[in-house]
Amino acid sequence: MSDFDYGNPRLRAMKARLLTAHDLESMAASTSLEALIAALSKTPYQEKIKEALSHAHGIECIQLALRLDLLKLSALLQTYYPGKAAEAIETLLWNYDIQNIKAILRGLTLMLPTVDILSALLPAGVIPESILHRLAHSANLDEALSTIVTLQLPFSSSILKTISTQDTSDPKTLEAALENWYFTYALKQTDRA
Repeated sequence: MSDFDYGNPRLRAMKARLLTAHDLESMAASTSLEALIAALSKTPYQEKIKEALSHAHGIECIQLALRLDLLKLSALLQTYYPGKAAEAIETLLWNYDIQNIKAILRGLTLMLPTVDILSALLPAGVIPESILHRLAHSANLDEALSTIVTLQLPFSSSILKTISTQDTSDPKTLEAALENWYFTYALKQTDRA
């Protein structure tokens, strides 16, 4: 339980910064996106709104600001807890990474534009966003799989085994391998606790 003593008060402090129902109602009454962005810039999201405004406008600005905030939260969670609590958090965050890798592989298989693949990614996980971007910018599925193996991501052995034993032209085969890796990993982590 002591592994949670440091992080839990910080989470409670972060929870106190969340927007209230009144804040949300007043923002919902905004007559334009610019008014909503202005209202958000007077909240704890101010820093991320300012950062997002340098890259996007309108609804894209709001989406980017929320994404940046969630990425920051994901990174902070990994620093708040030591020991077994940190391992449990990391185990949960790996599930987001598996969903992101699946989205990238599916997008590449369907030959979707990179911007569409990137917009489908969840703003949480252990894998740095730069690596997810690199994978999403792959020319094709084979290049992405090669990058995963080259970077020696934890699930790369599962990918290699699938490539060598099964037809990977159907993305469901790779998705099943990724899910299998995650649940095997999560069970091992749970057994260690």
